[in-house]
Amino acid sequence: MRVPLRFNKRDITVESEASLVTKMIGGDTVAFEQLFNEYGFRLFRFAKGYLHEDSDAEEIVQNVFLKVWSKRTSLKSVKSFKSFVFTIAFNEIRNTFNKKTQERAFKEEVAEELLCNSKTDLLEMNYFSTMQLIDQLIEELPQKRKEIFILSKKEGLDIQEIADYLKISEKTVRNQLSTALDDLKTSVRKQGLKELLFFMLFVH
Repeated sequence: MRVPLRFNKRDITVESEASLVTKMIGGDTVAFEQLFNEYGFRLFRFAKGYLHEDSDAEEIVQNVFLKVWSKRTSLKSVKSFKSFVFTIAFNEIRNTFNKKTQERAFKEEVAEELLCNSKTDLLEMNYFSTMQLIDQLIEELPQKRKEIFILSKKEGLDIQEIADYLKISEKTVRNQLSTALDDLKTSVRKQGLKELLFFMLFVH
């Protein structure tokens, strides 16, 4: 489903919305699509007001309605479908902010460490080929270490979330993250890569 480009010209009534919700609970995909068409653009505009990027707002809308469909049987006790979807949207927006904040903190940390010691000429950098090589270096990390690194640095999960997800200790997660970063730094130096580009991997 694509996010509608605008509001419907005539909003559905409370009674008809309740009927659509009841049908959707029973598995009616047409009713689900009608509710999506009714609220998709509203949620998109709501999310974009916070996140500013169309792609981020579209992802929020998609996530909201995936959760609506997967949790549709629990809607029997929901008094307001509108409040329900906007509450989910707000939580999704908050999660996105938290993830971006964590990624930004990591970028700043790596930038400070690498740029302070960088003696490279930016004009000499071959960006795209170096990016491909860095992706390869990440792929070459031991499987569990790579998985933990990606969950943390790209997916934005915190130490406890990773530990719970993988059913390992938080200490193991911390050790593996530290070792993964050390491994990548060592590989960067051995390959003679421009250190700044290692940081830029996470910018882009």
